[in-house]
Amino acid sequence: MLAKKFNRFGWERDSNTPAHDRVILDWIEALKDYPIDKIKNAIATTIREDPDKMPNEGHVYQQIIKARRQWMNQKSKTSNAMMDKPRIVTAKQKCQANQIVKDAGFSFRR
Repeated sequence: MLAKKFNRFGWERDSNTPAHDRVILDWIEALKDYPIDKIKNAIATTIREDPDKMPNEGHVYQQIIKARRQWMNQKSKTSNAMMDKPRIVTAKQKCQANQIVKDAGFSFRR
């Protein structure tokens, strides 16, 4: 179905030919490890960035990787901000944790 999106680039005339089928198989092979929503977002972003150029599977793959890097960078910034603050555990929390461990049947050797 995603191939139909690019009719404006003239794919319809090649439809049901070995060359067209090969192109679709190349797309499937290159992007099979990614969820369809990520692929759709990457295609839309690629087209927005350069609307006069027909994207190929390499462009879409690079866009997915770029989005993942941005997500990981943002996630690591959030994680680092959380790690900067020391976690303070109260005596009540320690007692509750010890009770949970005891109820589960574990014991610590000290």
